Amino acid sequence: MHVPRYFTRAVTLVAALLVSTALAACGGAEASGGGEQKTIAFSHAASEAPIAVAVTAAAKARAEELGYRFLSDDPRGDTAVQVKDIENWITQGVDAIVVFPFDPSTVAGLQKRAQDAGIKWITYSAQMPDADGAVLFSHEASGEVIAESVTQWISTQGGRPVKALLLTASALTSVAPRWELPGEAIEAAPNGSVVAEQDALDEATGLRVTEDVLQAHPDLRVVISMNDDSALGALKAFQNAGIPAAESYIAGQDGNVRALEELQTDGHYKATAALRVQTLGQDIANIADRVLNGESDVVIEQTPVLASFEDQALVAELLDEWN
Repeated sequence: MHVPRYFTRAVTLVAALLVSTALAACGGAEASGGGEQKTIAFSHAASEAPIAVAVTAAAKARAEELGYRFLSDDPRGDTAVQVKDIENWITQGVDAIVVFPFDPSTVAGLQKRAQDAGIKWITYSAQMPDADGAVLFSHEASGEVIAESVTQWISTQGGRPVKALLLTASALTSVAPRWELPGEAIEAAPNGSVVAEQDALDEATGLRVTEDVLQAHPDLRVVISMNDDSALGALKAFQNAGIPAAESYIAGQDGNVRALEELQTDGHYKATAALRVQTLGQDIANIADRVLNGESDVVIEQTPVLASFEDQALVAELLDEWN
């Protein structure tokens, strides 16, 4: 039986995280300075997403390289679970917490408790007031590169009407430029229109929503997703409907490994605004290390890049980040 590369990588990453959690529970070596080993804890609200798994694994590897103990949790979109996990870390007295919440207001009180206890508070993806640092990637830049790409594609369609679906995450207001900017660009095109906009964060929901919209608009030909996971669901819907690849445009964001593999062929999947996952994970550990060593208000920001079939060198480079 053939096992897809992305599945093998995902299993390997998850296994590595489980092993690291077990080892962390038993304690680790002392930090290079000879004192008690310090602990960095990382909570990603969408912990089940492939990019979150990859980023967490890279953060763990870098943290351990720097001499830290590394903890991560698995809230899978459940705010109550994430809050409980962070409360436990505060009680345990970890040294730094790096957090990506769906809604920053749900952890604002925890930030104060952590900082009052001397724990460094670092945010991921979006900034919070008075945080000690932040690991950011520009959602505006992500939306802009997809907006430019889809605008160029629409211009090649000979003036025929182009109907689009936006797959969104309305609760994540900080990432709204990912779909708002491409949506505005589509509406600005003389022959473009957005016919539907619905939340979809995973592949199954992306498939269901796209199939539903195709029922109402059989001539739907463009799907812009706030991430690659739901965009891959839209891809399956287009394939099931027998829509010609030359007539369609699907774009995601983040640079999911399966999306990058789709870009190795000239098919429905036209682009993703990709992040460099190894660098992003390493930045989590690096910024925690800098803050724990006395720096303040440290911000590291990564700019997404447009990956497409036309640039196979970049696609290969980004795929290497997942190895």
